[in-house]
Amino acid sequence: MLELGSGADDGVTLVDRATSLIHADILAGTLVPRGAAAGPRLVERYGIGATPIREALSRLGPEGLVKAIGNRGFRVAGLTREDLEDVVQTRA
Repeated sequence: MLELGSGADDGVTLVDRATSLIHADILAGTLVPRGAAAGPRLVERYGIGATPIREALSRLGPEGLVKAIGNRGFRVAGLTREDLEDVVQTRA
């Protein structure tokens, strides 16, 4: 997880900041599985423009946290039975 600094020269871009915030909200359950994860709601929530939000969502796709839905934006990915079995086996 990206650590956010408070200074303007900390090297953290808006995309980095958006990625970190969305990642944290997905893991905390604030953004729910299979719920829409794009658009004005996230722009307003984070105070970050639409372009950095879209790029952040694109970055979270390979992590399995969001799924791109053709021409419809992104959705928070849900857990499958296989995901849960993997968690149980890992913990055992």
